[in-house]
Amino acid sequence: MPIIIRENVIPKYGKRAAYVQIYPIISPDKSLGYLSNPKVGSSTMSTVLEHDSGWEKMKPPIPEGCLVFGLMRHPYERWISGTAEHWDPIITRNNNNPEPLISTSFEQLLTASFEDRHTQPQAWNFDSYTNIKLFKIETLYKVWEWLGIENPKRHMRNHLTCGGVRDIVWNIIAEKAKRKEIEELYNEDLELWNNAI
Repeated sequence: MPIIIRENVIPKYGKRAAYVQIYPIISPDKSLGYLSNPKVGSSTMSTVLEHDSGWEKMKPPIPEGCLVFGLMRHPYERWISGTAEHWDPIITRNNNNPEPLISTSFEQLLTASFEDRHTQPQAWNFDSYTNIKLFKIETLYKVWEWLGIENPKRHMRNHLTCGGVRDIVWNIIAEKAKRKEIEELYNEDLELWNNAI
C-alpha cells in the first residue's frame, strides 16, 4: 500500500497532515485482511487476530483476491476518545492538574486533531482500498460471526492511566466538544460510518 500524503486537507485550519501507512493483518489462508483504525478497537482486533488466531501483519501489496475489512466509529465519539488519549498523559505529568486542558479552547483542540493519527480522519486509513468491507464498532459481534471466531467478549484499553485522570480528561473534552462542527469537519468519516455494517 502506498504512503498517502495529504496536504492542506483542512484549509479552514491551514493544517498539513502527516502521512498514514497501515500494514494489514492477513488471515492464515490469505483470503482476508484487517486494517487497523486507531481508537476503534485496534488493540482488541490485533490481540484476537494476531495473537489468538494466527493472522500476521503483511507489507503491501496484499495477496490478490484478499478481502480487506476494517472498523469505523462515529467521528464525534472517536474525536473525544482520541483527544482524551492525547491529553491524558499531559494531565498526569502535570500532577493531575487539568488546568492546561481547561484553558484550551475547542477550536485549539480541533485544530490539533489533524496532527495526531488517533484523531485524523478515519477515511485516510482506508482510501487506498476501493473494495473494503466496513463494520461499525458498535456491531463488533457481527465481525466475530463473519470471521467464524467465538466472541472473545473483551476490549483492550492499554493506553490510559489509572487514578481517575481518564474520566476527568474525558469529561472536560466532552463538555468542550461541538458535535455539529466535528461532524461537518469529519463528514467523509460520518458517511462511511453511516454506510458501515
